Amino acid sequence: MSSFEKSKKNILWFEEINKDDLNIVGGKGANLGELVSIGVRVPEGFVVTSTAFKEFMRESGIWDELQTLLDKTKNITKVSEIQETAKRIQNMIISAHLNKDLEREIIEAYEKLCEIKNEKNTKVAIRSSATAEDLPSASFAGMQDTYLYVSTPESVIEHVKKCWASLYTPRAIVYRNQMDIPHRNVYMAVVVQAMVRSKAAGVMFTVNPITGNENEIVIEGTWGLGEAVVSGRVIPDHFVVDKNTKKVLKKQLAEKDIRMDWDPSTGTVKELPVFPQFRKRPSLSTAEIEVLVDYALKIEKHYGIFMDIEWAIDKYEGFPEKIKIVQARAETVWNVKKGKLETSESAV
Repeated sequence: MSSFEKSKKNILWFEEINKDDLNIVGGKGANLGELVSIGVRVPEGFVVTSTAFKEFMRESGIWDELQTLLDKTKNITKVSEIQETAKRIQNMIISAHLNKDLEREIIEAYEKLCEIKNEKNTKVAIRSSATAEDLPSASFAGMQDTYLYVSTPESVIEHVKKCWASLYTPRAIVYRNQMDIPHRNVYMAVVVQAMVRSKAAGVMFTVNPITGNENEIVIEGTWGLGEAVVSGRVIPDHFVVDKNTKKVLKKQLAEKDIRMDWDPSTGTVKELPVFPQFRKRPSLSTAEIEVLVDYALKIEKHYGIFMDIEWAIDKYEGFPEKIKIVQARAETVWNVKKGKLETSESAV
């Protein structure tokens, strides 16, 4: 499929996407498609493209009013007024109706994902993936909303709209004003991705983030969802691996007394206790570390820079299929210090 053909699509599956589709699917979407293209195991999913976002704005009739409100924020200095404008814009988006054709397209894509997973109302993660025309290096601070364990077609539609609305948080509006990025040139794609029913999850860096040693891979992990590691809610297990020999050089096991996980009784993601016998047990086996290291090397070689990678291990799948890469992006500190990227904002 040509880039022109892709630009006309409201839905693109990861298998149809690569890094050249940044303007259509945003940074997260482009990276997921790129990972699939090089044979990295990624949870199945699709992107509701920026084309769909534009169609929604046009068909709902709110685009011009929204832009008028945004233009006025350039002269606002009071935080409370920015917050009020942002709330008004977000409410406009969430309360607006999708046209029937676009709604049907998104629902049909979700239902296809359910078929792929062989599960009715399969649970998905829904993530914002912002993009701007002619501004591929913009960092889009504050526009990275993620919703976990979303299920049912109606809920998917609701959370896609919430991701669209997250383009207009107070922080995002102020950032674009400060960076002189025209609001009307910034759009939001949305990643819809099958949830990994995580036994363990975490992050991985293809450079030691503390020392800058580029011959080391650092893996951090904990029980449950990786958000606990990313958000700093838990102290994770810490593994340092030699890139060349693939041997574990250092292993620090944390006492993992809580985990972030899906609670069926409340239908929400929450902090849950870890059984005492698992608290000091490694969140990763030697074999699992080896697979993750192979992925890290493959991803770094493909991108040619240090990478920041999120991983998860599905508790119900076999080995090695259960080991998934959820996201990958450029590492933001040592790439700049070592001249691999000009600025941290070049990291998608």
